[in-house]
Amino acid sequence: MDGYEKAERLFRAKATENITIPPDQWDETFSGVHGDDLKVVANSLRELAVKAVRMAAYMDARGGEDGVDRGHEVAVKAQNDQAEKVRALLDYAHPRDDITF
Repeated sequence: MDGYEKAERLFRAKATENITIPPDQWDETFSGVHGDDLKVVANSLRELAVKAVRMAAYMDARGGEDGVDRGHEVAVKAQNDQAEKVRALLDYAHPRDDITF
């Protein structure tokens, strides 16, 4: 499979499918794929990570962590705070998208 075919396969897959690629297959999977294409896929994985952390923080604040529901407003603040930390950790430059509902 050439780099173009590999990139097409990565683009067609959902981010949740791409994260199931075992580490021992990464070299074979990503070798030959153009760097710009890899960056697009990497950004989708970063976005998935941010969304997953947001949802986990929200659920924890709504009672998942200690059984105490701190309410929607506290949960929204908690998930925005966690998203900011994860974005910094991942050096994720996509525009900030805090939730204000």
